[in-house]
Amino acid sequence: GTVGPQQQSADTGYTYTATPQKSVQLGEFGRVSTSWFADAAFLGDSLTAGFCANEYNIDVGGALICGYRSISPNTIVNRPSIYEYAILSGAAFVMLALWQWLLAANQPAKLYILLGTNALVQTGNEDSFINYYARMLDELRAALPNTTFYVQSILCATQETVEDDAPGLSPDHIGPINQQIKALCEER
Repeated sequence: GTVGPQQQSADTGYTYTATPQKSVQLGEFGRVSTSWFADAAFLGDSLTAGFCANEYNIDVGGALICGYRSISPNTIVNRPSIYEYAILSGAAFVMLALWQWLLAANQPAKLYILLGTNALVQTGNEDSFINYYARMLDELRAALPNTTFYVQSILCATQETVEDDAPGLSPDHIGPINQQIKALCEER
């Protein structure tokens, strides 16, 4: 039906009002089947890693999923050298080595990038974050010259999470950062 003020039954003693809100989103570009993702890869943090574990119950049509918890642009830029991989132990280093190799070996036609949320939980490192993001995009472009990049915006947290322990994930803070990421993409 319609959205607008609604009077609840008289016995509750409450009145609830809903006001119409225009959705802030891009227009639909067309629907695709899961085969669209057959030549795609996803690179990201725990939000992307959820595809691997099928936590979201989304079929990405056999796409290569390169997701690891807490990854950020500086993690990718400052990855250890191949010689350090032999010395260092730990899942993070092994995963970075695999991602680097898998992405380069597969040369996906499409790369979806969603990472950096954890790096922005606290405020104060925005300039460093953007610099690393730019370097990450440059390195990925050099490794994947024929790949189309789909850089996804960083998501805001709920107001409760922002107030409790993540002030950097408020809409007022994330909005300008996403604008800077958009500008980086337009430049590159």
